[in-house]
Amino acid sequence: MASAWLVVAVFFLPAFSGAQPNRAIVTDVLRELRHRPDLRLASCSDPSRARRDVLFHARLTVEERCDLWPLAASRRPYLLLVSPKVDRSLRTIPRYRHVATYRYLPARVLTLGGLFSLTEPDEIILGANFRTDDPAAERKRKKEYRQMLKRERKELRRQKLP
Repeated sequence: MASAWLVVAVFFLPAFSGAQPNRAIVTDVLRELRHRPDLRLASCSDPSRARRDVLFHARLTVEERCDLWPLAASRRPYLLLVSPKVDRSLRTIPRYRHVATYRYLPARVLTLGGLFSLTEPDEIILGANFRTDDPAAERKRKKEYRQMLKRERKELRRQKLP
């Protein structure tokens, strides 16, 4: 039993923590905070357990709320940690912008059943309801715009071929 625990502690736990996006989330939150020190962070669920890291490293508490639409449409600056499904819904709001997408392993992977199952990584998205003057955000917006244009051109070519 001790050797099994040692294998889990030495090999599995470091790999699990390395696969979590919490450091990247904290980095992005800190970058956004530099440009908007009055912002808040809200999330309905926290499957990667990033809330603790954001609190300790960025000194920002995460509001637990599932009614994210009013926050996304609010004049008060919010970062929103959401699922891809909620992100697609919030993208209809004109001021909403995608900050980053993170892949994570659910915490249930650390259970006994999770150790013996093949669990695929899920995604969580950080979005914002405010404009920013962050140069990194502007580069990302331009890159996404170019990718969207490429997809549209590709779709037009595909429609013209038959």
